[in-house]
Amino acid sequence: LIPETRWTSFYTIQAIRAVDYGDYYSYLGQFTGSMQQLSPVERQVVQLCRRIEISSLYKSYGGKKFRTERDFILRAEDELLERIRAFTAKIISQILRFIQDGELPLYLKKLHLDNPHKKDRVCFHVTPLRAVTGFYRTEENIRYRLTLFNGEKEIIPSATDLQIVTLYPGTVLLDTDLFYLPPGFSAVRLKPFLTKRDIIIPHQNEREYFRKFILKNIGNDNIETEGFDVVERKAIKQPILSLEKDIAGYPIAELCFRYNTRTIPFASDKPAVVELEEVEDQYRFYTTRREPEWEKRFHHWLLSHGLVQWETDFYKVPDENTWATLIGWIRTYQDVLQKEGFEIEQDKLPVSYYTGGWQLDYTENSSPDWFRLHAQIILEDGTVIPFQNLWQHILSGNREYIYGDNKVFIIPEEWFSRYSAIMLFGKKEKGELQLQRNQFSLLEEERGKTLQNEAIEGIDPPYRLHATLREYQLSGYRWLYQLYRNQLGACLADDMGLGKTIQTIGLLLKYKEENKPETGEEPHEPFATCLIVAPASVVHNWRNELRKFAPSLLVAEYTGPSRVGMRPSLMRWEVIITTYQTLRNDIDFLKEKQFGVVVFDESQSFKNRDSQVYQAVSLIQGNHFIALSGTPIENSLSDLWSLMSVINPGLLGNHTTFYNYFVRPITSDVNGLHSDALRRLIQPFILRRTKEEVLKDLPERTDELIICDTDPEQQQLYDEELSKARNRILESKLLQTRSRTETFGSLQAIIRLRQIANHPRLANPDYSHSSGKFREIFRMLEEIDSTHHKVLLFSDYVSYLDLVAEEMKRRTWEYAMLTGSTGNREEVIRHFSQRPECRFFLISLKAGGVGLNLTEADYVFILDPWWNLAAEEQAISRAHRIGQKQAIFVYRFVTAGTLEEKILNIQRQKQDISDAIIPLEGKQFHPTETELERLLTE
Repeated sequence: LIPETRWTSFYTIQAIRAVDYGDYYSYLGQFTGSMQQLSPVERQVVQLCRRIEISSLYKSYGGKKFRTERDFILRAEDELLERIRAFTAKIISQILRFIQDGELPLYLKKLHLDNPHKKDRVCFHVTPLRAVTGFYRTEENIRYRLTLFNGEKEIIPSATDLQIVTLYPGTVLLDTDLFYLPPGFSAVRLKPFLTKRDIIIPHQNEREYFRKFILKNIGNDNIETEGFDVVERKAIKQPILSLEKDIAGYPIAELCFRYNTRTIPFASDKPAVVELEEVEDQYRFYTTRREPEWEKRFHHWLLSHGLVQWETDFYKVPDENTWATLIGWIRTYQDVLQKEGFEIEQDKLPVSYYTGGWQLDYTENSSPDWFRLHAQIILEDGTVIPFQNLWQHILSGNREYIYGDNKVFIIPEEWFSRYSAIMLFGKKEKGELQLQRNQFSLLEEERGKTLQNEAIEGIDPPYRLHATLREYQLSGYRWLYQLYRNQLGACLADDMGLGKTIQTIGLLLKYKEENKPETGEEPHEPFATCLIVAPASVVHNWRNELRKFAPSLLVAEYTGPSRVGMRPSLMRWEVIITTYQTLRNDIDFLKEKQFGVVVFDESQSFKNRDSQVYQAVSLIQGNHFIALSGTPIENSLSDLWSLMSVINPGLLGNHTTFYNYFVRPITSDVNGLHSDALRRLIQPFILRRTKEEVLKDLPERTDELIICDTDPEQQQLYDEELSKARNRILESKLLQTRSRTETFGSLQAIIRLRQIANHPRLANPDYSHSSGKFREIFRMLEEIDSTHHKVLLFSDYVSYLDLVAEEMKRRTWEYAMLTGSTGNREEVIRHFSQRPECRFFLISLKAGGVGLNLTEADYVFILDPWWNLAAEEQAISRAHRIGQKQAIFVYRFVTAGTLEEKILNIQRQKQDISDAIIPLEGKQFHPTETELERLLTE
């Protein structure tokens, strides 16, 4: 126990290291050893002592304001010091209790560098001192006297060397005896009596003294009075919740009670409250006894309704330190609080928080291109706040809107998810909020209706469609038609194999039926040639499907060298099919044409907004746009922006806005408000169904992950390559030379490691040993070879398929192979489909991920994990689709202990982002630069 005046006003406590020298201990400094050697009580004491050390106080109170600890010590102002002293007094009181209860030794040191002497051990007195306060009024003055009693022994403060240790709870030191003051008795009252026996108050000062001092203390027991009356009065009482800030500036609530005209905190130990009445120089004090049981009922009510006790005296919302949450709690229980009789006070705050109800009132004024809303918030007290005044608050996440004379309206938390996108994309125009027509989904909750202008459930497929649509296909066709009639773009994102093509063909026929009628009816709009843009690998599929299901449409392919001759008569055809490459090359010609319905198949082809394909696609003019894709989010959320900027321009704003408001925050918090806003924006324009959802009769699918061990030689080669990559990364970090070249180097190292995980010969043609995965693949293929089953084998590496093909030739197995260099695709596909002896189809990811119907196969082997899990699903959908009659078995092969396992983790982590935006989507992204490095270093 050491004298300390700056941080505690009186004494502080330190846990020290010392050596026993008989009569005294040699001081070795503060204790900094391991806590494990201490008893539980000793650990509590040491931890509390550390909380009041200068370094800890600096972190808690000075770290943000003072540059160094020295500045904090020299420049801390009086207001801050008072807050610190209030804090340290509470901590020291707790330490004293622990020391007393644990019977730990506490020694008094007169100076910091003194050695503690054993004769100076502090003796604790458990029973508090009794205080007797006397007020004696005579014709000349008032004598005010304070006397303490230890049992029957009188202690006159001024006649002893009494020292204050803590103010409240009050403790004092007499020689080496430590006493507690009575409950509710602050040691502040002792200060004037440490040097004088009585305090004399002249008559001219007695009114102020009565009101400011005696009135505060007359409620304590052991009061002696002469010259005025003390009368006990019956209480008119009310509970009060006082909103305040704690010593760290955080919001808290204090439970108080008003007895008649006086208020007292629930935590106060005073047994009574006192009121003063003055009549013709005569004073009468009315005392009202507190009702502890009545008060405790409200204390328990607060705890049972969601608040927790904080620092003994106060209450707060658990785990929250914002005014928004505390005011939100008051709003939630406002009716109950009123019923319980609570009054909410904010006198100790610099602002006044509005705790009442409100009404959001708005009117709508729409035009063909815009929605216009005039909205305002009407508070219960009549205050009107224009809704657009909250613009920046909602976008920045600031819930406290200041209005009027320092009043604060707490913006409801749900408004940030409900209106943030409106604020982001809307425009302020003459007191109104304006939104583009294609952003209608942001207003549906407010308007209570959708954009749908007509009932479409009765819209039948066109009569010239040569197919019977399944129920879900009919629903998809009607959905496409609804958006078409409302002049809004659509993205049909069904699973592969669910018939996106036929649903789209149905709309093309309907477009012709309505706008090129054969019965003399008025067209809905002038008919214009429709355009289908697709990857080269599926152009023939589109031609075949149109010929099969819509033979009445006049269809032409705008591809190859002969297309130049088609240009003069191009718009005479009803449907034109072209490729993305052709579109890019001929954009100067095609951008001048006005098409009717424009269909972008495999629309992820223009996901990169910096690519020439995207630039070309964005220049195409059409009356209505449809995107078809099983993977609208393939690599990143920016893919979604690219897609929507083409089919619904302006929906997601410019890319900078989209990145700042959606990509960056959603990547950090996939389930946050920004994900919800983006989901609401795009939901009307993306229709996503899975095979499992709509095809109840789809054959069962079994997935299994095959973990393959490496051969010793394979493992050695892998470890050597991994070590080289890690050394390169470490060197670039030490030299601070990280660049795009280094990133490319990391990617090259990852490719080599993936190749070694498959088979080391892919990275080193001279490698003469085998591969654990390669051997396991052929072990399983041997079991299938003697059966009637067929297998699709997919790999990201054509060179790996070449190795597999080489081994199959050695075994005299018949197989087919499809890669990007295959010229006769249809013949290869036919060979596999029609020959029972051809059981194995080797397919590269890029060549066979789309446009294939291979329901003859019932086994799918994914030979190596890909960055994009959606691409794996597309590959599997070549077999698991409409028309498949057999159960499907999917095997994914992964080499143990390699980065292939880490790729699976990246897939799982990033899948959450896409699922949050497009439910059931299940898409994956390519790894970021950081993730590439982590694959090599962790």
